[in-house]
Amino acid sequence: MNPETSPPVSSGIRKSSADRAPKYVFGRYSFTSKKAVAAHAASIRRRYPRGATITDADDMEFMRDLFACNVEANEKRGVGIKRFYWGLAPQYSTACFWIERIEGKPTEFGVAACLEQIGRLNRQALRAAVQVEISAFRNRRLAGADTYFVSDFSGESFPIEEAEVDHVTPFNEIIGQFFGIHGVDIENHMLTRAIDARSDPVWRDEALIAAFREYHRPFPLRLVHRRENQSDIKRMSKRENP
Repeated sequence: MNPETSPPVSSGIRKSSADRAPKYVFGRYSFTSKKAVAAHAASIRRRYPRGATITDADDMEFMRDLFACNVEANEKRGVGIKRFYWGLAPQYSTACFWIERIEGKPTEFGVAACLEQIGRLNRQALRAAVQVEISAFRNRRLAGADTYFVSDFSGESFPIEEAEVDHVTPFNEIIGQFFGIHGVDIENHMLTRAIDARSDPVWRDEALIAAFREYHRPFPLRLVHRRENQSDIKRMSKRENP
């Protein structure tokens, strides 16, 4: 992506205004979507070998501003950053950025954690917390299926590779009910904490998350087609709850 002809006044994430100001400004680069930011970050990785220090001045400025928006930047930064580079994510084979700190071990950070709000990151982590139960339901539901499955939503048949698991009670409602009972504001309180060289969520309060898993367990799941999960069910819910 080409840089702006003149650098923006400030860097970081900001809302668009009536004059169509960019939502995301990192260094000399302006973007109007998260997808565009991620694409630019990927272009930086392509221009450097894995593990090589990011040296271009514009690239370094982009990286500094992007990292500053990370929800755990203060914890990850330590006393200061020596260099940026990219490598493989811990426990996975996907690429992510890393920082070598002036003191301490290197630590990784993802682009998504620099662009998403705390509430959304918490919800993603909570879905991972119950993924074992969701996967087990999917396996049970598809046991014996050969090529097609019958949707629990519509009763229609679809290819099994297009099957998705949906919560009958929306997952966000389950989250809201549980954390409302416990008085936890997940929009502003991170449920996970940063651990160097680890991608899987590490919970700040393991007992709370264990209680959430127990609370979640009785809520029914259903197997649906991906289109139904992504659009049809949402449209029906809006009609029933205008």
